Parts: sequence; structure tokens; C-alpha cells
Amino acid sequence: MRKLQINQTSRFRGVSYSYYQASWKAQIMLNYRNLHLGYFSTEEKAKEAYDTIKELVKEGFEISTGLEARKLLVAKGIKED
Repeated sequence: MRKLQINQTSRFRGVSYSYYQASWKAQIMLNYRNLHLGYFSTEEKAKEAYDTIKELVKEGFEISTGLEARKLLVAKGIKED
């Protein structure tokens, strides 16, 4: 867990609070592209989504769009709220 700075809304990498959606947003940067992973009710669920995609990429999965990433999350049992 990292230290929360003044301009950050989350303690976790890839997670931020969306005031517009009133929920936690997960996103990840892959191949110089920012991929949206979804909106979640808790900061911990958004972190779980980020960590899952990060592990899949380390295992060799090629993910090029946010839609592909969200489909993999649903297959792993992680759904947006």
C-alpha cells in the first residue's frame, strides 16, 4: 500500500474515485494506452480488478482494449457494480 498524496484519491495504483460516477474507477496503462477496467462500489474491488489484469499480463495475455480486459475480469468473477 502506498502513501496517499494530496492530489490522489486512492491508496492503490490504478484506482481513483470518480465524483461524477460516485464510485471507484480502475484503469491500467498497457502499451502506452490507458485501459478502463470499470467502476466499482469499493476501492478494494477496483484494486482487485487492477491486480487481476496486471497478473494476466505478466502471464502473457495480450490485452489491447478495455473491453477485452473487462471480459477477462468477468471470466475471473470480477464484475462492475
